[in-house]
Amino acid sequence: MRSALEILRDYWGYKEFRPLQADIIESVNHQQDTIALLPTGGGKSICYQVPGLMTDGICIVISPLIALMNDQVNNLTKRNVKALAIHSALSRYEIDILLDHCVYGNVKFLYISPERLKTELFRQRLSKMKVNLLAVDEAHCISEWGYDFRPSYLEISSAREILPDTPILALTASATPEVVNDISSKLKLSRPQVFRKSFKRENLSYVVYKDEGKNQKLIHILTSVNGSTIIYVRSRNKAREYSELLRGSRVNATYYHAGLSHEERSDRQHRWMDGSIRVMVCTNAFGMGIDKPDVRLVIHIDLPESPEAYYQEAGRAGRDEKRSYAVVLFDNNDIVQLRKRMEYKYPKKDMIASVYEAIGNYLRIAIGSGAESTHNFDLADFLFQYNLHPQKTFNSIKILEQLGLIQLIDSSYIPARLKFKADRNEIYKFQVENRKFEQIIQYLLRTYSGVMDDFVPIDEAQIARKLEIDRSIVLSLLNKLKELDYLFYEARSGINRIYFIRSRVPQKEVFFDSKEFDRKFEIDQTKMEAVIKYATNETDCRNIFITTYFGEKEVTPCGICDICINKRKLVENKGGKVLLVSEIEEFLKTEAKTVEDILYHFSNKNEKEVFAALRWMMDESVLKKTPENTFVLNS
Repeated sequence: MRSALEILRDYWGYKEFRPLQADIIESVNHQQDTIALLPTGGGKSICYQVPGLMTDGICIVISPLIALMNDQVNNLTKRNVKALAIHSALSRYEIDILLDHCVYGNVKFLYISPERLKTELFRQRLSKMKVNLLAVDEAHCISEWGYDFRPSYLEISSAREILPDTPILALTASATPEVVNDISSKLKLSRPQVFRKSFKRENLSYVVYKDEGKNQKLIHILTSVNGSTIIYVRSRNKAREYSELLRGSRVNATYYHAGLSHEERSDRQHRWMDGSIRVMVCTNAFGMGIDKPDVRLVIHIDLPESPEAYYQEAGRAGRDEKRSYAVVLFDNNDIVQLRKRMEYKYPKKDMIASVYEAIGNYLRIAIGSGAESTHNFDLADFLFQYNLHPQKTFNSIKILEQLGLIQLIDSSYIPARLKFKADRNEIYKFQVENRKFEQIIQYLLRTYSGVMDDFVPIDEAQIARKLEIDRSIVLSLLNKLKELDYLFYEARSGINRIYFIRSRVPQKEVFFDSKEFDRKFEIDQTKMEAVIKYATNETDCRNIFITTYFGEKEVTPCGICDICINKRKLVENKGGKVLLVSEIEEFLKTEAKTVEDILYHFSNKNEKEVFAALRWMMDESVLKKTPENTFVLNS
């Protein structure tokens, strides 16, 4: 058996592991249940891919996002590693064939969405697979205390009944101590090893600007700091508008959101990755699975909903360990809008049940039917027909997902795919007799290895460019081959889909646990208030604020966030100290003083500056606080 380091070098070209990766891999190789907390960019996928390649059998990776699954499969395929993805957007026929490959073929990694775990089709095949590791990506999704709770993750522990001796590796980039405990409990881990990398980013400078003139401030930042940049906004319209604003100010920018075509998204992402475009203005649809080490700036124009979401997005800056900046721009209206979004996030229970009923009617699914079925779902048309509020409806659907009833599938991330049905002799005979198909058949066989046996993702636009014909001709030829039963072809669809996890139930049976619903609202509201506190904080090191939120203790000030820099400015002068700090030291030389005494004595000074000076003196151990809540100089 090759060593972990040999596999890392052979497949990834790295000479050494990042911190904790080797320890996590060793734990897994010793058949130990393991929890790994690695910040964004910490190399989580290496932690299951290396041990998955070290031993015989298949590694099953549970992941919540189709886009992330496809990205990982593509990356492994480029390294000549056989990997497949199964999710709710695939037909039963496709899933059946892919599962057979996992049982009888040489597949090393199967990426699967959690809702597929409880299907009878999967469970029957799972018992026949030789599984060497069960990896749970985005493991915080199993916890109701997490910022992205998904009830389907609760099904993962049932796989243990079929795989009692297979170790589980749970991975997440952001989890509080409560979430870590929840992960261990709900996955039914046996005495798990827990590996935590500090949430402190030594090279990342966190900065917050409260500014009514966001546009001018944004342009000032971009002209002051060079390098690749991500700007996060809340809506597709804002992404386009800010991109136009920047281009009008001679900043090389484009925008990205899920509403763009696959070709547009791929092109813009590629040009941003190779440096042809400097600034990507985007919704949170961008970033997952993106590994660009030299991002110098991540800017949030709108306040995120939770510290976890912010930490993950901001953490896309500075993965090369060089100085980078995570900036928040906000004004008072942003706080109002954030609280309003929280209200929309939890619609009234009657509305949620009504949206479920309307979806069933819109898709013409009878009560008691529809289990494990997928349907095209034009959200705009649905909203129009039933005269529904867009944001409240979307959030109602998200809650219906959490109830385990349906799943909304963003089809923009699902590539077109095909597989030949006929054997090579039949295909050869057909193309000889039908010359107009010869060029495209030969291209498919030459370009997509395995197309005779497996479903392969294709890009119709790329095929058209290579064959120097119009895309409409490619679509026509592929559809005709499908019609003649020579291949299975699923075209890319711009329409979203709804997957019914269970049979449709009557509206009155859409069950809510009121106490649980209210508790989840309170948890999310607490997270939202933590974001507001982070933005409005003017005294505490921002790195300490973030690391403390995630349960770390005894973290020292970072020295590079805006708070730390402002404190340092208070003590920078010709003699090494500003007059204010020197005066406070002089005032405390004779006896201890309360904070009220100090504020009264320096009533002619700016109160914020006095507090900032006191905070700096405490951080630098110039002062200490007594049990009587007075301040004295350290001897």
